[in-house]
Amino acid sequence: MFVARSAFEELPSKSATSRISSLYRFLWGFPVRGRLLGLATIVSLVASAAIIRVGGFGKYSLLVALGFLFSVFVNWIADRFELGLLNLRRMNQITTVNSIFLIAGCLLSFYTPVGLIAFTVIAAAGSFLRTIIYLSLSGKSILRSSPFLFSAMISESIPPILFLNNGVYGVAMAGSYVAGGCGALALIFILVKFFPIKRVSIWNYVSSVLAVLLDGRRDWLEEIAENLDEEAEIRVDVLCFRDLGAARPKVAVMIPTFHPGPFKNFGSSGLIYDIAEKLGSKGVETIFFKGPSNHETNIITAKDCEKIAYGILEAVEALESSYRSSASSPQEIWEGEARGLLLSIGGSKLLFLTKHPKGMEDIPPSILEKVDDDSLIPVDAHNCFSDDVKDLDDRSIEEFLKILEKASMKSPDETSPLLLGYARNAVEGFSREDGIGDLGISVLILGHRGALTAIVALDGNNCLPEVRDAIARELKPLGFKAVEAVTTDTHIVNGLKFGGRGYHPLGEVIPAGRLAEESLKAAKRALENLRPVEVARLRLRFRGIKVMSPDFLEEAAAKAYRGLTLFFSFLTASSILGSLWGLCLL
Repeated sequence: MFVARSAFEELPSKSATSRISSLYRFLWGFPVRGRLLGLATIVSLVASAAIIRVGGFGKYSLLVALGFLFSVFVNWIADRFELGLLNLRRMNQITTVNSIFLIAGCLLSFYTPVGLIAFTVIAAAGSFLRTIIYLSLSGKSILRSSPFLFSAMISESIPPILFLNNGVYGVAMAGSYVAGGCGALALIFILVKFFPIKRVSIWNYVSSVLAVLLDGRRDWLEEIAENLDEEAEIRVDVLCFRDLGAARPKVAVMIPTFHPGPFKNFGSSGLIYDIAEKLGSKGVETIFFKGPSNHETNIITAKDCEKIAYGILEAVEALESSYRSSASSPQEIWEGEARGLLLSIGGSKLLFLTKHPKGMEDIPPSILEKVDDDSLIPVDAHNCFSDDVKDLDDRSIEEFLKILEKASMKSPDETSPLLLGYARNAVEGFSREDGIGDLGISVLILGHRGALTAIVALDGNNCLPEVRDAIARELKPLGFKAVEAVTTDTHIVNGLKFGGRGYHPLGEVIPAGRLAEESLKAAKRALENLRPVEVARLRLRFRGIKVMSPDFLEEAAAKAYRGLTLFFSFLTASSILGSLWGLCLL
C-alpha cells in the first residue's frame, strides 16, 4: 500500500541494526499498574452502553452489557492457563483497546453523516488489532489461546444482534469482528508460511523477541538461535594489574570485541556482569572498555557466553609471568573530527577513539583488520550520543583508520613505575530503566608521577556530549594530565521501556552534573588508593561463537519491515472490508 511505503521509504539508507531498533516505537503499554481488571470492566461497560445507545434500548438490552462483562471474565479464566506471554493484565489491555475502538465507532456513527459505515470500519480495525496482538503474545500456545479469544468476541457480538431494538448494529458488529479477525488470521498465515528468517518464520521470531522484552524469557529466542550457523572469532584483550611483587592480579581491564547486546538480558547483554561476578569471586575487580564492535558481534547463545566467561576466568587465574611496570605520558592524535587518546602501559598501547562533541555510534570490528601493530588496543569511547547519528559514516571510519595508522607508528617512552588507582561508585536513586547499568561508575587512574590519566567508565549505552564535558571539568583540577569518559555500551538497559528508542543514554534522565559528581567521588578514592603496580596482557581468542551476522541482521531487518508493511496493508484491508459490510447493511 502507498501509505505504508511512504512511511518507511527512507529506511534502506540505514543499517540493519538501526532499522530493527527503530521498531521500538511500535511497542507500548498502559502506564497504569496492576492487572487492569477494573479498567477493562469500566471501559467494556461504556462500550456496551455506546452500542445500546446507537442500536436502541430494548427490554433485554442489559444482556448486551453482560456479554461484554463476560468477555472480561473470559480473560480471568484464561489467566489460569499457560498461554505463552498472555496474562490477565495484557488480555485486559487488549480488551480495553478493542472497547475504545467500539466507543469511537459509535461516536462517529452517531455524530457524523457516515453513520453505520464509520462504525463497521472502526470495529473491523479494532478486531484486527485485537486478534493479531492476542495471538502474537500467545506464541507457541496459539491453538490453546484461540478459543478464549473467539469466545470473548462472540460474547460481545451475539447479544447486540438478539437484544437491541435495531439489530442491524449487532449484525454490523459481528460482521466487523469477522472481517478484522479473518484479516489477522490471513496475515499470520502469510508470515508463518512465506517469511522465513534463516529457516525460522518471522512470526516465531517476533514472538520470541517479545518473550525477552516482556518477560525476560530467553528460551524461545535461544531455540531459534540454534538454527543460525553464523560463527565468528571473538577477541578479548585483558590487562591484568597486580601489586609489585604480588602473586595474583587485583584489577583486570577487559577490552572485548563482543557487543554487549542486543537487549535486556538476552545474548551478550549480561556477559560483562557475569565476567565481573566470576572474577570478583576470586578477588579481582573488573573494569570494561568497549572494543570495536557492533550488533554483528552480539553473541546469541548462553552456552557461548558461558564459554567466554569461564575462558577469561581460567586465563586470568593461570597468568603468572610477563608483567611489567612502566607507563608513558598520554598523547592526543587528531584526524578531522576524530580524536584518539594514546596511553602506553607495560608495552601495550591503549587508544581511546571518539568524535566528541560530534555524535557517534559503534565503531565496527572490521577496523581491526587494518591494525598491524600487535601492541595496539583500540577502545571505542562511545561517549557522544546524538539522535541524528544512527551509524558511523564512511568519512568517520576513514578518520579513525588514519588515527590507528598514526598510533601504530608511535613508540611512546615509558617511565617506571606504573601507578594505578581504582574505585567504583553506584549512582544511588537511579536504575537500569534510567540508563545506568549494574557496574555504575568506575574510575581507573593510570600513568607515572606527573603524568596521570583518569579514565571514567560509565556503565551505560552511550552518553550525551555534556556528560563527558562535566566529568572532565570536575576531574581536571585534581591534576590529571588527561581525562576521558567512556561507556560500556551495555544493552542490559535496552528494552525496559517501550516507545521511542527503547533506552535512555546517560545524561538524558540522570543529569550530567550528578554523573560528574559521582565520578569525582570515585576519582578521589582512586587517588587515595594510588600505588605502584605491574601489568601483563592476555590476548584471548574464542572461535566458533554464534553471532548475529550481517546477513542475518539484513534479512531480519528487510523482512521485519516487509512484514510491517503487510501489517498496515492488512489493517487497511480489514477496515475496507468493514466499510463494505456497512454498505451492505444500509
